[in-house]
Amino acid sequence: MKRIAFLLLAFAALWISLPANAANEEIASGTCGDNLTWTLTSDYTLTIGGTGDMTDYSTLYSVPWYDYRSMIKTIIIHDGVTTIGDYAFCYYIGLTSVTIPSSVTTIGYAAFYCCSSLTSVTIPSNVTTIGYAAFCECTSLTSITIPSGVTTIGDFAFYGCTGLTSITIPSSVTTIGYAAFRYCSSLTSVTISSSVTTIGDYMFSNCTGLTSVTIPSGVITIGDYAFQACTGLTSITIPGSVTTIGKGVFYGCTSLTSVSLPSGVTKIGNDAFCKCNSLTSITIPSSVTTIGDYTFYGCTSLSSVTISSGVTTIGYATFSYCTSLTSITIPSGVTTIGDYVFYDCDKLATVTNLNPVPQTINSNVFWDINLQSATLYVPAESLDAYKSASVWRDFGTILPIEATAIEETPASATRIYPNPVVGNELTIESPNLRAGDKITLYGISGELLRQFTAEGTRTVIPVDDLPSGFYLLRIGNQTVKLIRKR
Repeated sequence: MKRIAFLLLAFAALWISLPANAANEEIASGTCGDNLTWTLTSDYTLTIGGTGDMTDYSTLYSVPWYDYRSMIKTIIIHDGVTTIGDYAFCYYIGLTSVTIPSSVTTIGYAAFYCCSSLTSVTIPSNVTTIGYAAFCECTSLTSITIPSGVTTIGDFAFYGCTGLTSITIPSSVTTIGYAAFRYCSSLTSVTISSSVTTIGDYMFSNCTGLTSVTIPSGVITIGDYAFQACTGLTSITIPGSVTTIGKGVFYGCTSLTSVSLPSGVTKIGNDAFCKCNSLTSITIPSSVTTIGDYTFYGCTSLSSVTISSGVTTIGYATFSYCTSLTSITIPSGVTTIGDYVFYDCDKLATVTNLNPVPQTINSNVFWDINLQSATLYVPAESLDAYKSASVWRDFGTILPIEATAIEETPASATRIYPNPVVGNELTIESPNLRAGDKITLYGISGELLRQFTAEGTRTVIPVDDLPSGFYLLRIGNQTVKLIRKR
């Protein structure tokens, strides 16, 4: 027994006397750049040191430590290394910790792609470029700080980072690539700097946890499908700098209840608000000339639509399946109405068409609508033309837009101010005004320009894009004259 105890004590003393790093033996080593070396030790730590750029590898299989990828848990990159090469740590599913020194300026193509156990990364301040798919599918990554020196975030950079909850994009960033944050389903807030001019295609698509977004004033273009299927998004602020809203930008944003389109928007792409089935109202500004195909398709809660006078074309199936829409006014400048525009808008009972010349349309424009029970209002001088025009003549009732219907009447207890209006807002106060009542703006010659929905006895309406001139404002059964000065 004493002999066994003696042997155990001797073995323990020998173990204690060994060098501290004896248990962490070198497993493999080599070079990874002109002046860089790498070492893998038995504790599954990969250490890279030296000076200069890391090699950009053509595939993940050509990385020299590829055979050990399932073992590596920690990566230490020493100061002096200036780049992290393409595919350097792609698909290292056991990696939990990485140290990136301040000397690094570029994180390469798919550098940390699918490092699914990586929970956090600190990107040093000297980094200017985060490459294509650099952190794509890092599903355990919960936070990331993008330093102020970064100018470019590459395509798919954080695609599929399902654990990421917030992101701040600094003012140094000028370019954000395709689908950079797509499928970041836990992302609830995002701050975009004013230096960004384009929200790229699919940038936040399928970010189902995102509830609100403020787009900065420098943005000019919102790319195709940028917020597609952001099912938690309830509101969005679009600044006046935006001129283009791409295809499918808010496609399937099922919780979006309202959106204000600025007066500078000139293009609304196909499918832009398709299947936004909580959207209740929309005003198309006068700067828009074409409403694209399927733009409001399937917006089943949409009950109020104001199309401004600049629109000339309403695209294919634009308002199909807008089953809450009861009335629509088509401006006088509209010359083209696409097929199936109002298909299955089964509550549509009143159509006002201000064009003195009946548009040539196909019968499918009003398919599944009982036109015999619907009323069509047209310019008085065009009444006979509409009564003989194909499809338009199928309305059960066709009536002239009577000028007397919009003559100025005494304002009584109704107040509108300021009048003349020189700013961007007009306030309306009336004891008879109730939430949901319609407020209608006409040109002085009687053409309908737009409609608003009252918020209650006091309502503020936007007039920022209204040219100087005289107007008539119908409030309930009263009509008052409005003067606009710029």
